[in-house]
Amino acid sequence: MRKYILILLSFLCFEIGTSYVSSSVYAGEPQPLKRHQYLKHNARSGESISSILKIYNIPLAIVLVDNPKMRDLNYSLQKGNRIYIRKESIGCATKHEIDEEIKLYNKARGIMPYQDTSSVVKKKSEIIPLTKEDLRSAEMSKHIVLPKETLYSISKQYGVSIDDIKIINPEVAQFGLKIGMEITIPIVSKSNNSGFLPTIPIISKSLFLKSNTDTHVNVVVMLPISGVNENMSEGMESLYKGMLVAMDSLKSDGLTIHVELFDTKKNTYTVDSIINTGAFNNADIIIGPVFNNTFNVASRYAESLGIPIISPLTDVSSNLPNVVQMSPYLPDRYDKLPAMFNKKKVVFFKSSSDDIQFKAQVSNAVSKVKADVGDILIYKKDLKPEDILPFADDKQKTIFVISATNLVEAEMMISKLTAFVNSYPYKKIAVYSAGNLAKIDEIKKAEFFKVETSYITSYHCDRINEKSYNFEKKYINFYNEIPNMMSYRGYDMTMIFLPSLRNYGGQMLKSIEGIIFTPLQVSYSFFLPTENGKLVNEEWSLVKYNLNKSIEIQ
Repeated sequence: MRKYILILLSFLCFEIGTSYVSSSVYAGEPQPLKRHQYLKHNARSGESISSILKIYNIPLAIVLVDNPKMRDLNYSLQKGNRIYIRKESIGCATKHEIDEEIKLYNKARGIMPYQDTSSVVKKKSEIIPLTKEDLRSAEMSKHIVLPKETLYSISKQYGVSIDDIKIINPEVAQFGLKIGMEITIPIVSKSNNSGFLPTIPIISKSLFLKSNTDTHVNVVVMLPISGVNENMSEGMESLYKGMLVAMDSLKSDGLTIHVELFDTKKNTYTVDSIINTGAFNNADIIIGPVFNNTFNVASRYAESLGIPIISPLTDVSSNLPNVVQMSPYLPDRYDKLPAMFNKKKVVFFKSSSDDIQFKAQVSNAVSKVKADVGDILIYKKDLKPEDILPFADDKQKTIFVISATNLVEAEMMISKLTAFVNSYPYKKIAVYSAGNLAKIDEIKKAEFFKVETSYITSYHCDRINEKSYNFEKKYINFYNEIPNMMSYRGYDMTMIFLPSLRNYGGQMLKSIEGIIFTPLQVSYSFFLPTENGKLVNEEWSLVKYNLNKSIEIQ
C-alpha cells in the first residue's frame, strides 16, 4: 500500500508541476487542468467511483489528478458530484486494472473492498437568490398552481429561491398562492455549449429551433418530470435531450421546429390543466404523456382536434385512430424464436427466479420446429464445467435457455457457461435469454460474445454501430454525459415523426403504415392491429452477440 501511495504521489507531483493550475486547486470545488479537454460526469444515484471509471475505461490515477477533492481520504461520492473525465485518457484502462487501482485506493482510505458508502447523508443544498442582473436577463416560464403546492415546493421544483418568486410575482408576496393561479418563474439553466435545455421546467418551456427555410412544425412534448421517482425523472430528461439532438439535425436539414415542453406529473388533473391553457391549439404533433391514465386524457382531446399523438414508451389502452405506439406489439414478441431453435438441441437452464411465462413461450416456439429438447440443467453456485458437459451435444449446437429474472443470477449462469466453453472449446453452444439481459452493464456483456448470447428486446443500441456512435459523440458534445436507452428512443422517435410530418402533412398516419424506419440501429414499422384503431410498432429486436465480436440485430 505504501508503495502504491508513493507512486501515486509522484505521478500527482509530476502532473501538477507541469500544469497551468496553481496549488489553490485543492480548495473549493474540483478544478480540471486547463491544458486538457474534459467531459463533465455528474454522479447519479447508485454510482460509485469504480463504476464511473468503468464507463470511460479511464485510470484512477488520472481522475485523481483532475479531481483534487477525491484525493481527500475522507472523500465520499455523492449524487450530483461533478467528476472531470480527461477526454484523451478515455479507453486507457481495462476493467482489471481499474479493479486493482480501486482496491489500493480503498485500502489507503481504510475502506474494505466493496464497502457501500452511498448511505452517507448529503447535506441539503441551499438555493441562492439570483442577482438583479440575472433576474432581468433570465428566461421566464409560466406555472399553474396546483392543489397542495406551496412556495417551498415550487421553489425546489425549479431550483429558484422563494424570494425570487415573490419579487417577480408581487401578488404572491401580498396575497399568497391560490389554486389555479398562474405565476411567472425564472428558469435557472446550467451552462451548456449547445444552447439547449439541460434542465427541465415544471410546467412549460418554449424552444424555437429556426432553420433557413419556411418549413415549420409545432411540437408539444408531455413528460412526467416531477411527482415521480428520481430514476423516472432522470429518464424523462434523457428522453427529451435525445429529442433535442434529433431536432438540431433536422434544423440543419431545413426544418424549423417550435417545441413546447409540459410536465404532466403523474396525474390527470395536471394534464387537464395543461389542455385548458390551450397548449394543443396550434400543435402539429403531440409526444407523450407517458403513463396510460394521463395519455388517455390527452389522446381524447388530441383526437377532437385531429392531432396525431405518440406514446413514446408505454403500451396504452387508447385505441383512437390518431394514436401511435412506439412500444412493440406484445403478441408478436416471440415470432422470431422458432427459426432460432430449428435443428438444435435445447436445454433449459433452471434458476431460482425463472420467468414461467417466458419459459412457456420458448417451449411453444420449440414445439413448432425440429428441435431436440434435452434434460433440465439446474443452476447452483458451485456448478463446474464438467457438470455441464453431459448436457452439451457432440454433433449439433446446444442452446441453453436462461429465464432468470434476477440479473445477478443470470450473469452468474452466463459466467458458468463461459467457463465451460473455455474448458471444452470444441463444444458448440449458444445462449438464449429473457430481454432483461439488455439491462446488464456494457462491460459485463463482454462474456455474451463467448457463448453467442441472444435475447429479444424492445430496444437496443451499441457503439459498434456507426450511426449510434455518431449520435453518442454529438450527445456528449451537447451535454457532457453519455446517452442512455431513453436518449436513443427520444432521438429515434423525433427522427421518424417530424420528417414524416413534413413529408406527408395531415396524411402522415396513413402514409407511414408499413414503412420500415431505422434512425439509429433498431427498426420500426407501424401497422393497424384493429381497423380504424391506433398504429402500433411491430418490430421486436432479436439481438445476437457473435463469436467474431460483432452484434447482429434481426
